[in-house]
Amino acid sequence: MPLYKKLNVTDEAIINEPILEQTIINATGGNVRTSDVRLIQKNIVVRCLPNIYFNTIEDGEGPIFNNHAVPEYCRTNLSVQVIWPGGLNFKLDNDEEFTIPQGGYQTLNDNNNFVIKYRNEIIEGDKGTKLDNITYDGDQIYFGDKQYTNGQANFGDGFYFFLGIIHDITYSAQAWYPRIVRHITENTTTVTRDDNTIQSFLYVTKGTVNIKEGVVDRNFKKESCLLLQKGKTYTISQVGDETIDVYEFKSVKKAASN
Repeated sequence: MPLYKKLNVTDEAIINEPILEQTIINATGGNVRTSDVRLIQKNIVVRCLPNIYFNTIEDGEGPIFNNHAVPEYCRTNLSVQVIWPGGLNFKLDNDEEFTIPQGGYQTLNDNNNFVIKYRNEIIEGDKGTKLDNITYDGDQIYFGDKQYTNGQANFGDGFYFFLGIIHDITYSAQAWYPRIVRHITENTTTVTRDDNTIQSFLYVTKGTVNIKEGVVDRNFKKESCLLLQKGKTYTISQVGDETIDVYEFKSVKKAASN
């Protein structure tokens, strides 16, 4: 049950495709009010594992999405997942307000459009709009048929940003890299890596969790990333009184999604 951050990135980078550093800078910074970008783990294409960053946001409001900061030709080659440990709050042009609780996250739906969830449920605004089909037309962002032009939001402290990039047009980055398929907050549960999984890992953003598989039994804290092995079932338990936020990431053959 290796820790992701313990992998030898230097050696594997020799057979890795080159990373578009400027694209990554744009995608992680762009026009977002970012005061600091901390790289937690570097991209490893051969293991289908993304870059993991934590973006610290300055006090006040700033844009949620920075799609226009990423070149059009790169968008299909990028896989983006986001976790907001401090929550997120914003309004659409029609003044509809959305409050994403601490631990809310952005993943992809079956159409490979963005969806925002919390505890595996789609977030809904105070006027009933669901954040389940977020699209970008090259100029504006839409939540379903609702437009979002002012781009302002309150991020709390910042967010985790998972960025996978691939240059081979034979593959889709959205299919190749794992997406969030489950938000785990319950005290005790199990996770099994299926045989048709390309890659699967767990990421901890809050609390201390105990992971048990067979005779292996260890505790992991915030920002631990654990690769799961095929055919094995892992028992996840909360340690202590602090609640947990653990996310199961998975990519499967034929780009099936949650």
